[in-house]
Amino acid sequence: LVSLDYRPEVTMLSFYARGRLLRSWSLGALVADLGKLKRTASHYYWGHGVGFNAKGLYEVEVVGRGTLHFDVRTGRLVR
Repeated sequence: LVSLDYRPEVTMLSFYARGRLLRSWSLGALVADLGKLKRTASHYYWGHGVGFNAKGLYEVEVVGRGTLHFDVRTGRLVR
């Protein structure tokens, strides 16, 4: 969840290796259309981390985009 006064540049997802930041993803980079955020009683729902799939990719379910897959070794979006 993000606050009602969210900023698109707020970091939502970060990948680290041995304490070094590999890559960060902002709310605006993850959610293509911020107008699709879903209002809850006190916040906006943007999505959630699903976990690792059988290929070792980290899955994140994002409002308006479906499931995104990230390579945790690089922090890059795979598909």
